[in-house]
Amino acid sequence: MYSGGGGWRNRCHGRMETVRAGESLFRLPGEYRRKRCPDAVETVVCWATFDGEGAAPFLEGYGYPRRALRSGECPVYLFDEIAGLFAVQSPFSMRRLVSLYAELIARMGEGENDATEAGRLVNECARLIHAGYADPAFNVNRMAAELRVHRTTLDRVFRQKIRLSPIDYLIRFRLQRGLSLLAETSLPVAEVAARVGISQSGYFSRLIRRTVGMTQSEYRLARNL
Repeated sequence: MYSGGGGWRNRCHGRMETVRAGESLFRLPGEYRRKRCPDAVETVVCWATFDGEGAAPFLEGYGYPRRALRSGECPVYLFDEIAGLFAVQSPFSMRRLVSLYAELIARMGEGENDATEAGRLVNECARLIHAGYADPAFNVNRMAAELRVHRTTLDRVFRQKIRLSPIDYLIRFRLQRGLSLLAETSLPVAEVAARVGISQSGYFSRLIRRTVGMTQSEYRLARNL
């Protein structure tokens, strides 16, 4: 569960914990929990659940401490895509959901700073992508220049830490933001593409088809059923 604004308090097995904006918390299947928001404080909480025989080992395998995690900005676009795929209920959507849940859980620890030089470099690069993705001219050369490292070094360190190149991470981030806009607005596809830094709407459409197995129109329809 991510806190996107305000804050809330969570009780689990008799222990009360405060979760503030920009933090997240996970609970294992079967654990009792109860949430309470402070009076007169606007609070936004995004949450997703999954269960089954392997759910607890899957979560525990990330090695997170059992407390609120510093997670940065809530990745609303991931929750949006998860909700859209649940509405579709196709074999492809179920396979895609596995990767989205893995990304969502991995993002929970984004603010739990890796104190190594490589960890700081990856965190700074991710922040640059989140801030600059809407600019079509934003690319790995600019990232490397702003971070004052060679692009080869940046690519190598990024791959070691998150198994993606910086440019692949940027493309995924743009696509997921675009999917959120498709679901939440009636903007033309070309404008959605432009707003997320993709200058060619045809390329954006192909990305959608390759990622979610649907055209942009089919995706919109599925999200609004």
